[in-house]
Amino acid sequence: MSLTKVIPLIGVISLACSAIEPTQEIKNTPKEEAVPITVYSLFVKNPSYERLAQNLQAIKEEIPQNNLDINKTFAFLSKESFTPLKKSAKKSDTTIAKTTGSYDAFIKSAAYPKTFAVYKDEKLLNLAKKMGSKIIIDRKTQRIKLVVNGKVAIDSPCTTGSARKIEPHTKKVYNKVTPKGVFRIQEKIVHKRSTIFGRLYRYGKLVFKGDRRKYKGPPAKYEGAELKNWMRLTSSGIGIHGSKYIKRYPASNGCIRVPYKVVGKIFSAVKTGTKVIVR
Repeated sequence: MSLTKVIPLIGVISLACSAIEPTQEIKNTPKEEAVPITVYSLFVKNPSYERLAQNLQAIKEEIPQNNLDINKTFAFLSKESFTPLKKSAKKSDTTIAKTTGSYDAFIKSAAYPKTFAVYKDEKLLNLAKKMGSKIIIDRKTQRIKLVVNGKVAIDSPCTTGSARKIEPHTKKVYNKVTPKGVFRIQEKIVHKRSTIFGRLYRYGKLVFKGDRRKYKGPPAKYEGAELKNWMRLTSSGIGIHGSKYIKRYPASNGCIRVPYKVVGKIFSAVKTGTKVIVR
């Protein structure tokens, strides 16, 4: 078959797509139910598809391999060119993503670093105490990394201190940016309560929330905010701890908030004296 017949025959494709009667019912197999109807799915369900495909294959065999324009046309018509649409994954700030690829692939994702996803390498975590580890906190990307033997074992979103933190009771604005530098973990406490930030109650009623040093009312019962898996960095009260309030921007009172499902793994992998770098 000569090349002069290629164009007319390719034109049959558009006619084949419209050959199905509007009232004709297209029956999907159970496997296809979740796949949206596309131009390609209409095309292959046409009764004349098999015969047309055979003719196209016959033409393709006569086309020189170096004829790029025609070969591109056949590549476009291949089934692989039609990719089913996928539903968007739901975002979660507490779910630990399964590590199915390399760390390089994880950080090169278009969603990184704004994603709430967490990279985790269990093999490296198991070697943390034996090989040694360090923590890197990036204030720009709002992510915390646990590095074991020079490789990233965990990469998680975190929340550092805000430059404009509003005190709940006084409504005044304070600079609570997490300090930059190199620190060492001074203490580790699984269940810790803040000695400064918390709630004050009188006769069971909440009367103050925030920094207890700013409370000016009559005596009240103090309940410190929970700081689960506390890792102290400074004597002034800056540390790493678990929280459900994970944002993708600075929002804390200076501490580094880490998702509950992540902070426990970091807590178990480090010890007093472990280096922490805040950039």
